[in-house]
Amino acid sequence: MLKTISFPKESLSMNRIFENHYLMKEFVDKAAFQEIPDKVKEVYGPLVFPAPGGERPYITGCLVLSMDGRLGFEGSPSSRTLTSSNELDSSAGLTDLWTLNLVRTYADAILFGSTTLQDEGEFTGHVYDPELQLFRNSHRERFAPTPWNVIITRKPEALPWDHPILTTPHIPVLLVIPENKQHMLHTCPGGRFCYGILDARVSGSEVAHVNKLSHYQEVEEGQVDPRHLVITLPSDNFADFHLLLPLLRKLGIQQMSVESPYWIWRLMEEKVLDEFFLTYTGAYAGGESVPGKEVGFIPADRPLMELASLHLTDVTVLHSRQVLRYIDKNKRYKEETDC
Repeated sequence: MLKTISFPKESLSMNRIFENHYLMKEFVDKAAFQEIPDKVKEVYGPLVFPAPGGERPYITGCLVLSMDGRLGFEGSPSSRTLTSSNELDSSAGLTDLWTLNLVRTYADAILFGSTTLQDEGEFTGHVYDPELQLFRNSHRERFAPTPWNVIITRKPEALPWDHPILTTPHIPVLLVIPENKQHMLHTCPGGRFCYGILDARVSGSEVAHVNKLSHYQEVEEGQVDPRHLVITLPSDNFADFHLLLPLLRKLGIQQMSVESPYWIWRLMEEKVLDEFFLTYTGAYAGGESVPGKEVGFIPADRPLMELASLHLTDVTVLHSRQVLRYIDKNKRYKEETDC
């Protein structure tokens, strides 16, 4: 039985203080799926996502930071600790957790890094809110009951194999590792998650197998979800998203939510993170746990943010939905001077 959490509407506080009507119309015009749960309409407001373009999933990031931009407290890095420390938040962090579930509701996959698993030892990648899960279940033509839990790691041997994601049989797990680390998979308990290895340079027969899995809709309680796969990528330049993202689409992943701070910034660097649901809770944390410190941008080639909406919880938590824009300043300058 997957974990559930009650999110009573009266306990959630999301006051919409800004909406970019132009962007909202753009979302609706580009959306293939436009159904919105009644609870979402009432608590959050309109929420639709553009259909994925090209050969990759539509990718959203989801993260909570302290007011001074830290991922958590030194020695206690859990995001739940960060949000619950804000005693001015009348929902005691419940609204932020619900926002995470809100984004997960529309996701075919949730991407984590190994550090996230180590810092967040109790969570699993599924929808905790029974009402939102019921919405997924009522649209089987679009959603599998449980999203893929995608874990990207350079060191599979160091994974916390007792983590709930890796010990719950009916959570589908997609493990992405360097090709030179395949021999480390003997550390998997009983080999449970180590069958079905796909090279990212996928062959025709493997594509057929993948397409079959993408239509898998339900697994009975106590059974192992057959969507347990390992994808290997070239060890150099790991992770090569030019190889990985098209393969994720072949797995039936149309939309993916990223909850790893490191991989959020790496996907920005690759110019493929489409949206960012970024929440600031009104607690100051200090310390050196700063997102993006390993991925530095330069002024000529940096992501830009276009605000889609802003919500407030009381007067102490700020929820933003941002659309990422990637403009090459040097390229634009060259085009202008060539005219």
